[in-house]
Amino acid sequence: MMKKLFGRSKGNESPEQQGMLESSPENLPEPFPADSDTLEDSTGAKGEQLCGVGILFQIGGDKGLYIKEMSSDGAASECGILKVGDCLMAIDGIRVYGQPASEISRMIKGPLGSPVAVKFRRNIVKKDGRCEYMMVAPVLTRGAVAELPQPAGIGVVFKVGHDAGMYVKAMSPDGAAALSGQMQLNDLLIAVNGKDVYKKPVTQVTPMLVGSFGSTVSLTFVRLGEG
Repeated sequence: MMKKLFGRSKGNESPEQQGMLESSPENLPEPFPADSDTLEDSTGAKGEQLCGVGILFQIGGDKGLYIKEMSSDGAASECGILKVGDCLMAIDGIRVYGQPASEISRMIKGPLGSPVAVKFRRNIVKKDGRCEYMMVAPVLTRGAVAELPQPAGIGVVFKVGHDAGMYVKAMSPDGAAALSGQMQLNDLLIAVNGKDVYKKPVTQVTPMLVGSFGSTVSLTFVRLGEG
């Protein structure tokens, strides 16, 4: 009899991000919540909720709006390419640099789930002191929050035997079970987190095997041929 602890997973899905050296705007005043979906969402004329993209801006001496903070569960942070200090240049193809913050706030906000195309300028300080810039232009979803943990398993396909038990039929090569090197084909599952599941209906056992990404589940197996 074997009792194993596995971490639930869904494979490697983390693309690498390239970091960049950037200059931050200096001597900026107190932040103005031009995009304040995390602070004061409003309601439109038709009663729909108006949302932003999770950015708190501050107004620079050049009247430009610079990213001061990003909500960790907002669309701006989730996209992975915007950084503190980036300067907003355009919204949906319309140049907004230097425009009143109230007007920019109106343009950024929109119905929950609607897209908005934004363009930011990023200052890059070279080692020799020269300052260059690049444009970053993601399309964000208003009101988007961090993806909720999706159900994840351990990468095992079971088959039901003649005795109504659940036997390991296959394992995903990048799943937790296969990576552990501790399971074999035809192992018989008899318990999940200490609860007897032998001969239980598959529809009852499956929900016990899945859970949030990164969580753990304890499985007990019997290996055929072992005393």
